[in-house]
Amino acid sequence: MWLTVIHSTVGRYPTPRDQVDKEEDVSEYQTTLQPQVILVATHRNSVHVEPITRDQIIKESFDKIHSSLEGKTYKNHLNDNYLALDCDEMSYDEPILLHELRTNIEKIVVKERLVSLDIPAPWMEFEQIIEKLKQRGIYFADINQLHEFACSRIDAFQSYDALNAALHFYHNQGKVFCLDHIGYFSLFDSQNAYDCGVIILDPNWFLQCVYKLCSFVKEVPDDDNAQYGLLSENLINKVWEEYTEQKFILLGCLEKLDIIFELRPYIQIEDAPDVTANTSVPKLYFFPWITKAVPDTDPPNAQTSDSFQDSSFQLVIDFNHLPVGLFSRLLVRLSRWSWNQGWGRRPEMYNSEGRIAVDFDHDILLKICLKYNRIFLMIIKIFDELQTDQIENFLIGPTANVCVKVQHLIETELETLRNSFYRRLNFKLVVPCPCDVTCEPHKIDGCNDIECLHFLPLNECLTKKVVECKYSRQVRTIFIQRYFPHVPFNSGPEESNNSVSNGNRENGWDHIFQVEPVWMREAAKLLAPNHPNKDWMALAKRLGYSERDVTKFVEDIAPCLALLRDWYETNGRTRYCVDVLLSCLRMISREDIAALIEYDLEPEGSAPPVFISYQRDSQDQVSELRQKLELAGFPCWMDTRSMGAGDSLYGKIYDGISRAKVVLCCLTPRYAASPMCSREVTLADVLHKPILPIIIEMTPWPPPGAMAVIMSSI
Repeated sequence: MWLTVIHSTVGRYPTPRDQVDKEEDVSEYQTTLQPQVILVATHRNSVHVEPITRDQIIKESFDKIHSSLEGKTYKNHLNDNYLALDCDEMSYDEPILLHELRTNIEKIVVKERLVSLDIPAPWMEFEQIIEKLKQRGIYFADINQLHEFACSRIDAFQSYDALNAALHFYHNQGKVFCLDHIGYFSLFDSQNAYDCGVIILDPNWFLQCVYKLCSFVKEVPDDDNAQYGLLSENLINKVWEEYTEQKFILLGCLEKLDIIFELRPYIQIEDAPDVTANTSVPKLYFFPWITKAVPDTDPPNAQTSDSFQDSSFQLVIDFNHLPVGLFSRLLVRLSRWSWNQGWGRRPEMYNSEGRIAVDFDHDILLKICLKYNRIFLMIIKIFDELQTDQIENFLIGPTANVCVKVQHLIETELETLRNSFYRRLNFKLVVPCPCDVTCEPHKIDGCNDIECLHFLPLNECLTKKVVECKYSRQVRTIFIQRYFPHVPFNSGPEESNNSVSNGNRENGWDHIFQVEPVWMREAAKLLAPNHPNKDWMALAKRLGYSERDVTKFVEDIAPCLALLRDWYETNGRTRYCVDVLLSCLRMISREDIAALIEYDLEPEGSAPPVFISYQRDSQDQVSELRQKLELAGFPCWMDTRSMGAGDSLYGKIYDGISRAKVVLCCLTPRYAASPMCSREVTLADVLHKPILPIIIEMTPWPPPGAMAVIMSSI
């Protein structure tokens, strides 16, 4: 659990700035994740009385932990060194073990080169100032107050930059907590110094306040609101009676951290005779953390996901790893958005399941499954105001516009959480596969047990009529496409004249939403730094990226994917840039990735099999030839637009020739004399494409000029 949180929030790969020592193993350096984690056991003497047996049991326990992390993305955070101590009763060898632990920590800190060993004297004075403020009962301050207080006592803090550097250092150490530093951007910019928020001077005191609020709920008997994660203001006042002056700041900090959300009351105009009507309504707060204290029984009138099978649609959010706390934060953000829409239905959470309104007639149910790193999402159509016999006359299931809205809402909120808290988080939307394959554990056809489910990517289901599941079964996607609006795949007759454009754009969704290619994410997974000199850093150097660019990719959430995406987007999303990528992959001996990309680039029927090379003066005759070929079932490409020579035209010609099955050369005297046509013939010959000459006008054979060498061998 802790490794998941560490990897999601602060995990990073080594950067080119972290130079490797000569005696250090390069492969070990490249596969190590930062920060490193050392496991320390704290109750060694309770394992066994005999020292030899005890050490053997401890070693087996640590080996079991290491083996359980095989295949996990965060495994390389774990340092090979481990230690077993006893906090209750010190043994004779524990001073030696403590010295060994201290030595290992120092080596890791020096190796990672993240901090300096020297702390400036003004920073230590600043730390003493913070301690004095805490002793006076001051636990919060904004940067302007802190700057005014510090610069009057320490000359080194006359500028905001000096104060920001010290705050950044102590924030990373955990001695203060800067709320505007929860994201991964430079929010302490001197140009924006007056817009910074609250700084918590004593994080331990803040955590004690939150813990007191959570634990007090256990003592509240029969509180119906608490069962659903709702907390009344009167209860908060009772818990934080001694923190009355700090209550609003505490609640504001929790809202900033997406831990709690105030359900501000709204009253209909006809029900509110005066302005003070809202103030008389007691406030409620949605606080998902308190539901963990509820016994594991269904509350009164609770409806589970099994009650909505006929009027619902299910999506699954699949994560590479699911940090503890993400689910409650997602519920808080979704609840804030839902409540502000004014639909009037309060959010609810019970244990690991939450329910939130997304429309006047639709709710969503979210249920977390930490074991498999998934969140199950069900879109429900509700019929509260209809009689049972009338429901049959309505379309059962959620409407298409609501499904699209939920899809975009979930992706947006998860992206925001990733940028703010979980920098290494990756997720994708999938749907359960409806095939009736027999599961291994239970020997049941189409088993719906959670450990037997397998999934299909949502984007792939929306773009293809038939997809292949992990068991190599062909699945028709009509079961999912009926919940989403239809998008036309051809924009108009003008688009059909340029078949290469249609070939580059495999489907309408890719054109409208600019979706990344199918191969990109799979290739990014294979480029993870598990192979020395064959990972994404080696590829970046082959592609011509500088060390500064590589450092920028390292700081990204998914550096491998960021590299491929940057190369593809900055080079115009053309086939030519993909071919350069394939060439560089082969240079670093990654034929497996090159084969994967080539396989996905050549789906059946996606490329025009005939490329027509011609000279502009014979366009009318060539157009008639093209029409006859396409009527016979051979899609063709020819440049029919008045484009001047340049990178755009050359890229399209290269794309068309490289993907064609055969190249037709429409010979005329002007064609033989054209340098551009000669280049096309030469390119087709270099790419080993079959060349079929067609004489449009009487031309000497072989054609005079540069193409005579190529044509004479036909």
